[in-house]
Amino acid sequence: MAFSVNQLDALTAEECLHVTEPHPATSRNEKVNGVTFDVFDVGGVAAGNLLAADAYRSFHQNRCCELDLRIAFASMGPFDPGTMKESDYEAVHRSLKSVLDTFTFLKQD
Repeated sequence: MAFSVNQLDALTAEECLHVTEPHPATSRNEKVNGVTFDVFDVGGVAAGNLLAADAYRSFHQNRCCELDLRIAFASMGPFDPGTMKESDYEAVHRSLKSVLDTFTFLKQD
């Protein structure tokens, strides 16, 4: 699981909110500490693995900011019984969201 904060090289709000990888994405709006973010599902599946990922983007103070939540899963099939522990997705997601909910922009001069 991971939470990251990134400043992207987008010069306009339109560029900032244009997400094509891993697939063309549509967004939903969500507020984080009073700031509206466009949230994109950027996860996917491959070879028995799953990536649950949301990219929160906002063109804030003429900068493109992305807050990223990622949870990776592997298929239990290839592992010997008892060698891996299954995780509770909802509990992990709640943990990441609690970190996201602390995010605030610093004041710019």
